[in-house]
Amino acid sequence: MRSQNTFLLFSDADLLSEIVNKSRPDLFDIIYKRYDKKVLATCYKLIKNEVIAADLCQDVFIKAFSKLSSFRNQSSF
Repeated sequence: MRSQNTFLLFSDADLLSEIVNKSRPDLFDIIYKRYDKKVLATCYKLIKNEVIAADLCQDVFIKAFSKLSSFRNQSSF
């Protein structure tokens, strides 16, 4: 099995394909690291509360991870 470092340059679509089709949920960490600051900033912009924004950000990634099996690669992440 290849290490996570091998996948750092993969596109989001390719990463999601690896995660779903090759049972590599550990690679979701790369997706998280790519988008966590952007998601947190968006949540904060909407809520204006750091603690609640952090909780919402976590919820977003938990929901995204839990729905990966239904991702059909027809839209961007």
